[in-house]
Amino acid sequence: ARAARWIPATPADIDHLVGDAERWLVRSPHELLAVTLESLRTYQGLLHGETPRRDVMWSGRETLGGPFHPNDELVLSDRIAEHLLEDLGRRLGVAVDREVGVGEHQRSTDIHLTAAARRASQDAESPVQLIVEVKGCWHPKLRSAMKDQLVDLYLKPPAITHGLYLVVWFNKDAWDRADSRRRAAPSGSIADLRGALEEQAERLSDGARRLAAFVLDASRPAQDRPRGSSCDDSVPPLPPLRPFRDPRHGSSKPA
Repeated sequence: ARAARWIPATPADIDHLVGDAERWLVRSPHELLAVTLESLRTYQGLLHGETPRRDVMWSGRETLGGPFHPNDELVLSDRIAEHLLEDLGRRLGVAVDREVGVGEHQRSTDIHLTAAARRASQDAESPVQLIVEVKGCWHPKLRSAMKDQLVDLYLKPPAITHGLYLVVWFNKDAWDRADSRRRAAPSGSIADLRGALEEQAERLSDGARRLAAFVLDASRPAQDRPRGSSCDDSVPPLPPLRPFRDPRHGSSKPA
């Protein structure tokens, strides 16, 4: 049965890969989810690299040293979509769209990814889709929106089966205390939130839907924090990639 579902690479696929060593093959929603997670890990590195890009996630008076506060979710979604388009659009031809209406009531998604892929039963290409729901860490429904919004409103098998719940994390000790959203942000660590959301994604995944969670660390380093801050100056590293198993094919990909 597994052999019947296997999608062999065509000569065109091989030429596609040989022409660019960074290219992946995207032949299913599961593979689209896997490459999106990998791209977000790359973006995480860019936010905290030698020339950090974290400022695109914050607003504040940089020349005066603050105070800083997170950009709203619309801006965060724009910045993330820009990266995904530059990365996955360039390498894989993935279409990255914002505020796309899905379902019977055409509810708008934060980020909608579409890739053309060959199905095992078809010679022609057909689209595979991924919905990305973006939340700032202050969102009042941070721990319930994965089910209530992403699963219940946006994932509509068999057309749309895969979703990614993406939370952007901001450190409170660099956050303007006059911003009311600061009080709503989690009091625990980024590792606590990451673990809880990954477990929730596993619970919500079933034979019809596949969920993943990613927490993007947009925290500011020590020199950008208010004077007198006693919080840990280090940016915690992302955990190592875990096997991300495709239940249909029995294969593992990084997640």
